[in-house]
Amino acid sequence: ALIRPGDLAPGLIGAARILHVSGLGCVISVGLLAIACDAAQEAARLGTRVSLDLRLPEVARGAGAGRAVSLLAQSDVVTTDLPTARAVLGEESPERLTDLLLSCGPRVAILWMGAEGAWLAGPDGRKFIASFRPGIGGDADVFIGYFLSGMTAGDDLVEAAIRAGAAAAHAAPPEAERSA
Repeated sequence: ALIRPGDLAPGLIGAARILHVSGLGCVISVGLLAIACDAAQEAARLGTRVSLDLRLPEVARGAGAGRAVSLLAQSDVVTTDLPTARAVLGEESPERLTDLLLSCGPRVAILWMGAEGAWLAGPDGRKFIASFRPGIGGDADVFIGYFLSGMTAGDDLVEAAIRAGAAAAHAAPPEAERSA
C-alpha cells in the first residue's frame, strides 16, 4: 500500500519468479490498481509470472471488485475463495467458478474452500484437492504461499496443491483443532 508511481523497479520484477498482487489493494485504491497494472505489464514484458489474490472481504465484494477482476486478464495464476468467487462471478458451482476464472485469462486458478478443500484448474483440467485434515481448512495465506512456491519451482500443479493443503492445515490455529 506504500508503493507510489515510479517506485516500480524493473530489475526486481524481472529477477522474481512471480509477482503476487493483492486484489484487495486494487479494490481500495485506484492508484494501487494502476501500479498493479503497470507492474503486471512489466512482469509480462520481462517473462515474470503474475499471481492475483482475489480473496476479498464481504465489504469489498461490491462495485469496487471489478477493479481487481480487471487484472485477471494479465494474471497467470488467480487464487480466490468461494464467497468472493460467487459474489464477483455470480455462479454457485465451484466447478463452474473455476472454469469462469480460467476463461478470464489466467492459466491456473485455485478456488480455496477452507475445510472443504480446494479446486485447482489449469492446462490439464480441473481437480478437487481434499482437505488434508478433514474439518480443518487451515490458513489460506499459507496454502497460497506454498502452492506458488511449488509451482514456481516447477512442481506438478496437483502435487503443489496437495502439499499446500498439508501446510495450510498444519498452520491452523490450535482453536481450529479443538473445534474439529
